[in-house]
Amino acid sequence: MRSLNLCFLCNKYPPEPGGLAIAVRRLAQGMAAAGHRVQLCVPDGGLPPGRVEPCLDDAIQLYRFGPHPRPEDTQATWFELVEQRHQAAALDVLHGYYIAGAGFVTVYAGRYLGVPAVISARGNDLDRAVFRPGQTGPVVWALRHAAAVTTVSQALARKAQALVPGCPVTVVGNGALSNIQTSDNITWTATFTPDADTEAATNVITLDTAGVIDANG
Repeated sequence: MRSLNLCFLCNKYPPEPGGLAIAVRRLAQGMAAAGHRVQLCVPDGGLPPGRVEPCLDDAIQLYRFGPHPRPEDTQATWFELVEQRHQAAALDVLHGYYIAGAGFVTVYAGRYLGVPAVISARGNDLDRAVFRPGQTGPVVWALRHAAAVTTVSQALARKAQALVPGCPVTVVGNGALSNIQTSDNITWTATFTPDADTEAATNVITLDTAGVIDANG
């Protein structure tokens, strides 16, 4: 198998908490362990706007950069950083997490550089961001022009294909929750059933709360 030069774009990465950060790191570590070269570009609110700081997370080469007050300036810096990485050593695949932010930059940069772009749709993309003024267009454009789209559920895949019929969506789920119960609407319990042949050394279940709302909406 040929070793690939991969570049991930994401909004969060450890030590920031949350399911997204954990999922991206797990995938990046898996690709690195398989012998691929992995680079990752992520905004870091602790850095001055536009400043880029390279660092290593085991075998993963990180490029943290300071976001700007205006989202469009942050995305422009992201795009330029990916272009610089491609000029330094030709990238084989780009992979972006969250369509509305990193995913749009991923697909735009991929088409500009002639590199296949994969985007992973999260619940917040297709349940919330798509309804925000100014974000519907970028979400639909990214879905239409990505080389591949991944989701974690059939429901999200159907929403992606409702927006862009024929969108090349692959469902990559680790398992399913069932028997969700509560007696006080505060503490909930559920049964998690992993998919067959799913392995996770850490055995940690995380919950993406971006799409969680209370009874009042």
